[in-house]
Amino acid sequence: MDTLPSRAVGLLLVSLLFTGCGDVTSLMVEVTSSDLAVPADVDELRFEVRSASGRSVDRRFAIATGWPHSLAVLPASSSDGAAVLTVTGLSGGAPVVRRVIETAFVSGLQRRVEVRLERACLGVQCGDGVDCVAGVCGGGVSDGGVDAGMEVRDGGPDAGPTDAGSDDAGAMDGGGSDGGPMDGGLDGGPDDAGPMDGGGDAPLPCTTAACPIRISEVATRGPVSALDEFVEIYNPTSSAYSLSGVELYYYSSSGTPSRRVTITGTFSIAPHGFFLLAAEDFAGTTPDYSERWAQGFADGGGSVELRAGGERVDLIGWGTATVAEGGPITPAISSTAGTAGASYERKAQASSTAASMASGGADATSGNGYDSGANAADIVVRTSRQPQSRSSAAEP
Repeated sequence: MDTLPSRAVGLLLVSLLFTGCGDVTSLMVEVTSSDLAVPADVDELRFEVRSASGRSVDRRFAIATGWPHSLAVLPASSSDGAAVLTVTGLSGGAPVVRRVIETAFVSGLQRRVEVRLERACLGVQCGDGVDCVAGVCGGGVSDGGVDAGMEVRDGGPDAGPTDAGSDDAGAMDGGGSDGGPMDGGLDGGPDDAGPMDGGGDAPLPCTTAACPIRISEVATRGPVSALDEFVEIYNPTSSAYSLSGVELYYYSSSGTPSRRVTITGTFSIAPHGFFLLAAEDFAGTTPDYSERWAQGFADGGGSVELRAGGERVDLIGWGTATVAEGGPITPAISSTAGTAGASYERKAQASSTAASMASGGADATSGNGYDSGANAADIVVRTSRQPQSRSSAAEP
């Protein structure tokens, strides 16, 4: 879940010669990587933003742990529009990887720009203002357009959703988020307790301890049919959790969300217990909730998300998904023979493997509570799925 202290998110609110803070006009830039290590490959980030008016910001921050790292950038004036964002990863003070994104400030909107640093571009020298994608130098990449409240992407491989972490009123710290909301004002300003993006369709990550549940296992098809799907939920805490109002959403590979299930009534999930949601053709353990979805998940790429009170509680993306925590799980489970019974399962601990999570493995009954904020690191692919429900034994 995005709010775990282990999630390495640094956030600094920066003013570009800021002249006022009457709206939420800003860029929320999130930098991540699925194959570059911190600090072995990259130990410092440099953010450069130059607006069409000629105003610019240039900031560098040391990073020590994990991805993603975020920076909120405010416009210099209400007239600022088009801008060029350059993010450079450094090692030992020397630039080693760079992305160049063409973006824009839009009045009254916080635009989320995701930037993925790639190992393929490590050491590739491109000219000023020229982007590197998959190891090849090309033109600057458009961020995908204006989408209020939604993430906008960098035109290259996906980096996952923008973290709605908090303003710690200090330099980018590379550590866990401090749990407070972003203040929407000048750097180091007071906390105004307001939400970060002002609304829109994209939910914020859950910001309280009242959102402990995890997506523990997902199947995008099954032995019966392509709609033989399920989503299993796990409660890693020692307290029961009410599921009333919890929603399951699916994102297409392009990032379009659609609701699948809304849990109503007095359902809850027991301490260290499970809760099972399923599609129309699901065959196996009886689901714990009667509502089933009729529109399936794409095998090649997509995401499932839990929301509570309009906030994102947890998210898992696979394959070509453009919405994921820290990058999707790859490769995706395909529809080829031998994979119809496979699933994505959350680890019990960092060292868990597909073998240790399988029946009879060392972590098979240790729950599914591991969450570093990166799907690719938190999820294993099982060759034989094992949906669990409220009737299953608690773990651990």
